[in-house]
Amino acid sequence: MSEPQQGRVIVNFRRHSVVEQADGSRVNCMLKGRKLKPVAGDRVLWEPSEKGGVIVDILPRHGVLERYDTGRDRQVLASNVDKAIVVNAIEPGTDWFTVDKYLAALEENRIEPLIVLNKIDLADAAQLAELDSRFDVYRQLGYRVLFISTETKQGMDTLLGELADSTNVLVGASGVGKSAITQQLMPDEDIRIGAISAASGEGKHTTTATVLYHLPDGGDLIDSPGVREYRLWPMPPRDIAPLFREIRVLQGKCRFADCMHTREPGCAVKTALEAGEISPRRYASYTALVGIMEDQYKRY
Repeated sequence: MSEPQQGRVIVNFRRHSVVEQADGSRVNCMLKGRKLKPVAGDRVLWEPSEKGGVIVDILPRHGVLERYDTGRDRQVLASNVDKAIVVNAIEPGTDWFTVDKYLAALEENRIEPLIVLNKIDLADAAQLAELDSRFDVYRQLGYRVLFISTETKQGMDTLLGELADSTNVLVGASGVGKSAITQQLMPDEDIRIGAISAASGEGKHTTTATVLYHLPDGGDLIDSPGVREYRLWPMPPRDIAPLFREIRVLQGKCRFADCMHTREPGCAVKTALEAGEISPRRYASYTALVGIMEDQYKRY
């Protein structure tokens, strides 16, 4: 019997996955046992079979994206993700709470964020200057921010460079231009989908699956509607504080060890807020997220 080989899952369906080998060739693999649930981005061990291959194990994951729904089971959407592009746009406008929710989720999963503002061709110089100052809150926290336009292609070369040598996902609210960005990053996407469909035998179902694509200038993009709607999994409300960088650095400095940084006396976070050292907008996102988790975690 031949030794198991390593490969990476390009796309997964209910009963089989397309696995890419080191030389770029792809094998349609069945799953060994019901407990194995590979996803796009997984590194796996597989063995050749008469009909292609069989996945026998999933190697340790990092950078896992999970979807939360009304059920109690976590649904893994993608794994081994290095970077997430948090997409916003001039139109329909930036929802700052949504941005902060994504950043908190990415901090939880140790995935590097890149904040992108799309459709800058719709704004004049004064509007861009004002937006630049608003996004400066994130720069001061160590987050990178990039302004782009898929219409004029401004900033797109820089974005491509940011994605090279890493496995990436696009996240963001509806209407911010995630599909347009994907089309700019992969102008031959239809050809790529066709090749994967041929390898998987799934035809049109490939367009709704989570798929790992190779970008022309290096790096990978994992894309699907589910990945784009990724959000934070329910957790104890007190676990939210470490996911906000400006609050994390102040932990342990409050009067009470179990301080939630909301109404307690002697709170270092509230003191920093009053001194102008913490953005009121970010603090509002923190308290709102704590409130949401108080409700969701209780029901979970």
